[in-house]
Amino acid sequence: MRILALVLVGAFVSVTSSPAVASCAAGAGPAGSPTIFLGVAGKTSGGYTTMTVEEVWAGPDLPLTVRVLSGQTQPNTVSSVDADLRPGHRYVVGADDELRTNACTVEEVASTSSTDGAMALRPDHVRKPAVRTDDAGEPESSRPVLLAGLGLVLGIGAAVWIVRVRSRR
Repeated sequence: MRILALVLVGAFVSVTSSPAVASCAAGAGPAGSPTIFLGVAGKTSGGYTTMTVEEVWAGPDLPLTVRVLSGQTQPNTVSSVDADLRPGHRYVVGADDELRTNACTVEEVASTSSTDGAMALRPDHVRKPAVRTDDAGEPESSRPVLLAGLGLVLGIGAAVWIVRVRSRR
């Protein structure tokens, strides 16, 4: 009797504890995403994967290297829809406007042949990644912060000068 109970418990545990697998809707994939590009995965850290962009298929111009949110940003946390992007592998990535992607909008590309599954989606007109030389690698968001800081310093300096001038009288 004990042996039968152990066998039943073992069978139940093996059936109910299967690994999490993304359940993507029929027809899911990169198509239909606001941003679609062909790229090679690099290092993944903190939920972000660095990708070398080879071609932009849809959406805004992208630089040669982008960081896509492919997983969870909290440590020791995983989800069944996290994209498992292996370094050195080529993918067609569908992402939103903030470059967030998941397992349902990424397809690995074995070759760049037009007969390969994801490559069949390749449009006639693709773009190369944009090479930006105007900011020499400086993030766009640092300029407004720098200008705001400079304005604040000038404003405080002007206020101190006005107070000193008025107190002399």
